[in-house]
This record gives sequence, C-alpha cells and structure tokens, in this order.
Amino acid sequence: MTRLHTASGIFRDMDHAEDAKEYLLGQEEFLDNVIEIDPVAPNAAEMLMKVHADSAREMQEIMDVLRNYGAVNISTAVTHEA
Repeated sequence: MTRLHTASGIFRDMDHAEDAKEYLLGQEEFLDNVIEIDPVAPNAAEMLMKVHADSAREMQEIMDVLRNYGAVNISTAVTHEA
C-alpha cells in the first residue's frame, strides 16, 4: 500500500531528529522505511525529516512529534494516486 500523506520538518539538532525518529519507531504504525532524515543541503547542520503515513490521523501524530521534538518549518503534503 502506498502511503499518501507526508509530514516534514527541519531540525537544527541531529540528536533531536534521532530522538523523534526513535519515538515514532516505538509506535506500532511507523517503520524505519517510512522515516527519512537527510541534510537540508550539502554540509548543512540542519536536517530534514520526512515521515510518510497512511492516514490523516497518523499525519497529525507525526506533526505533533515533530513539534514536540523541536522541528521548525513543519509542513504536510498529500499525494494523489494517478
């Protein structure tokens, strides 16, 4: 099944991004393959975390976790299947 919802946020601290990821992995619905952490730009200290979800409810949970762990510029997207 394709996960149609994505929430993302920027972390200025890699430790906070890793803590947020570990929290999400502790939840039953989130697996390692739906969570991405990448530098915002080459050699950048800021990290972009993207988490893919099956539902709007999961996406809200992700947004809460991103906010609680200090992410900024939190955004959401919905992909429509062709």
